[in-house]
Amino acid sequence: MERQLGFEHVVTACLGAMLWSAEGLEGGVVLLPLGSLEDHPRGVPAALDTVLALAASCLAARWEGWLVAPPLGYGFSPCHRRLAVGPRGPRLLEELLADIVGGLLRGGALHVAIVDGHEGHRGVAEAVAARLGASHHSVWDSLVRAARVDPLDWRGLLGLEEELSRELVRGRVPHVLVEAARLLREEVAGVVDRRLRAIGAR
Repeated sequence: MERQLGFEHVVTACLGAMLWSAEGLEGGVVLLPLGSLEDHPRGVPAALDTVLALAASCLAARWEGWLVAPPLGYGFSPCHRRLAVGPRGPRLLEELLADIVGGLLRGGALHVAIVDGHEGHRGVAEAVAARLGASHHSVWDSLVRAARVDPLDWRGLLGLEEELSRELVRGRVPHVLVEAARLLREEVAGVVDRRLRAIGAR
């Protein structure tokens, strides 16, 4: 049976992947964790989406030698309520994402992957990625696949959210999150491989 990972494993992975220099950015693959801060119901942590995106990014980056940008826990959703920290409309998030992704690409990154832990602003993040030649990856898509939950089963999705929260609050990294990080790694590696082949074909 696979050993349960503790927070220290993810913290070590994050420190290794986030401590890069401007020179180290040249030709690198950068994962940009995107989440939100919102009043989830049922005692689910307010920063869950951001933590999931960051943890998945750091694990994938450690396995592949990629870089991780500081997480952006600032998301838009039409259903945000009282605790929400973020724009009340999509335009500001779009501008902020475009500025960060564009800056990383201008700085010499080979590819930027937005790793999105919040479904509410998915369309905005996907549009920015498509416009700038980056890629968008939903952590929840990977989690649903890893947990074998029907994406149309709302009750099952809420149960998954609560299970993830319980494990994380106890200082443990859920196995399903580790598996989701593996799926994320495969997705991003596929995009990077296609990009490298396209560059080589020129």
